[in-house]
Amino acid sequence: MSLTYTTPRGIASKVGARELSLVAAARNLVLWTRYPGTDPEINFNGTSNSLSSAQTDNNFYEASDVFGLPIPRRFTFSARLAF
Repeated sequence: MSLTYTTPRGIASKVGARELSLVAAARNLVLWTRYPGTDPEINFNGTSNSLSSAQTDNNFYEASDVFGLPIPRRFTFSARLAF
């Protein structure tokens, strides 16, 4: 979800800009599910005993809900200036 507010030109000119927009955004605010695990988006686990991804001994197990952390909430605030 994001919200953008474009300030009046008078406020933008006070900071030496032609336009000024303030943006607030958030991701992963709420998780609505009856899934009993940590988070249904993280049910992928990859393992390997090699440092190279080109090796044939890389094992990937889908639907393994282990050692995972839920995707964190993210909040972002920014200012966009046009000169």
